[in-house]
Amino acid sequence: MKRYIAGCLLFLLFHGRMKQFLIILSVLVCSINAYAVTNNLSDCSQTTVQNAINSASTGDIINCPAGSWSWGGGAVNINKNITLQGAGIGNTNISSSSSSAIVNSSGTHAFRFTGFTITTSNNVPNGVVRVYTSTGSGVSVKTGWRIDHIEFVMYSSSGGGSGPTAIETFGVVGGLIDNCRFVPHPSTSSSNGYHATISVMGNNKWGWEYPSPMNGGDKVVYIEDNFFHQDTKISHIAHAVYGRAAGIYVFRHNEVRGMNADAHGFCWHSSTRWYEISNNVWNSTDFEVYDMMSLRGGSGVIYGNTQSGQGSNYGIHMYDWHAGRSGDCGTNCSSSSSLSTYDYPGYGSTCGGDPCSSNEGYPCAQGIGRGQDSEADPLYIWNNSMGSFYRPQEGTYQSEGVDYFLDAGAKPGYVSYPYPHPLTGGQPLPPPPPPPPPGNQIPNPPSSISISSGADATTPMLGTHTPASGETGWPVTNWFVDFDITDDEGIDETSLLFRANDFSNHPCGDAYVTCSWNTNPTSLHVRYTYTRDWEPNQTHTLNILQIDDTSGNRLTTSWSFSTGP
Repeated sequence: MKRYIAGCLLFLLFHGRMKQFLIILSVLVCSINAYAVTNNLSDCSQTTVQNAINSASTGDIINCPAGSWSWGGGAVNINKNITLQGAGIGNTNISSSSSSAIVNSSGTHAFRFTGFTITTSNNVPNGVVRVYTSTGSGVSVKTGWRIDHIEFVMYSSSGGGSGPTAIETFGVVGGLIDNCRFVPHPSTSSSNGYHATISVMGNNKWGWEYPSPMNGGDKVVYIEDNFFHQDTKISHIAHAVYGRAAGIYVFRHNEVRGMNADAHGFCWHSSTRWYEISNNVWNSTDFEVYDMMSLRGGSGVIYGNTQSGQGSNYGIHMYDWHAGRSGDCGTNCSSSSSLSTYDYPGYGSTCGGDPCSSNEGYPCAQGIGRGQDSEADPLYIWNNSMGSFYRPQEGTYQSEGVDYFLDAGAKPGYVSYPYPHPLTGGQPLPPPPPPPPPGNQIPNPPSSISISSGADATTPMLGTHTPASGETGWPVTNWFVDFDITDDEGIDETSLLFRANDFSNHPCGDAYVTCSWNTNPTSLHVRYTYTRDWEPNQTHTLNILQIDDTSGNRLTTSWSFSTGP
């Protein structure tokens, strides 16, 4: 156990001469952390974990050891602001044959769930992990939670809307899902797969009373730096993220294979309220997907997305669900009481199952480009490099320059929330430094390096690197790429940008790249973690997009290798 009483006393003594309000503040801080403990469990059985949570206090860390356990017959309930932590992906392994959630977190408290592999052998349509609050007008917000570094290996017995969901959020929730892996179970048949890998459900009709989150907010589910893979083509395309019921999400810096990002329209639930889809890579190595984004209602921003591999029929498919035929919901309002009916300012009573063409008319309630209380809030789309843009309702229920703007620049006033998300431990980026004065300025010289007054004409050199250039038969399970960069004048490690294949660019110190000095700042060692098995029997390319020495000379290089079976 780790106790923090001594540290708090020292803090109080040190600040004993400060103003009274600082002393009071220090007492409050200490009282919060004074009894936080780290509880190292002897096993990770469901009963042991729940008992540890029940006896835990705010701020406690519950550590599960490496090993394998089976959970089911009810869910572990994370009902306090604590951390439940395994020994890492592939080390702490939880299996479940249940068809319902095995981890729940309700209420308004924060929490963290990290470091596990979860494997299911049954279809779980409503989420293996569920995060939720109550819904309604004026309900409290659940914020500050994080689910990270977890691998979900999901079995599916369905290829449609009843397929499995790994994580489901519901209600007024704001938190972070990052650095997770979502892959199919090996025994899943070729005709089945994920439905909604991450389902983001909001506060239903009350969610449409909220203003658009122009720079973040406590009602947003952030999904970043994850890996999504559906390895077989199924009739109902799998969704990496699935918004509905006034869900609000940011989906950014993810790698997606064989899935799309979806924003459901007004039907059984309210439409998706708002979304940011940015800086993702769709890498369709297994098959061509129908669309990479399916937008059926709501508004938001879409920018910086790219594709590689086989691509898709459409990069963005924009089709207002409520504008179309009644068959889009499978039935109409006169024959089903389960469809959503809401009263909106300026619209009156509106049912999601009846097409707006025969009811409220254009603009449709909760349609593309609708915002708070279904008022105008255009969707902005810019700077994407992917398949074609399919908009079959253009001129009837969607109008460019009114409901959406295509490649007309960023949405006015929009500020993306800091990346990486502050819950990862990172901080918002500081403002850029002022430009240097004229003269021979050397950027970021390491303090232990003596820079000569003369110009250094040599570029950094690529030293030892594994896999080696042209290497064949590289094991697909070798996730780590290592290389050294040398230069007599010293290396500016802050300048590094590295990329594997056509994926995202990575600097030193992000979630994928670690940098360290071999002996001194003239020799930099870099490790890139691929975080998954390499595609077998393929040629892969590793790219150093840039690395500078302390005189500003830049190395740009790449090398290739081939994987084994």
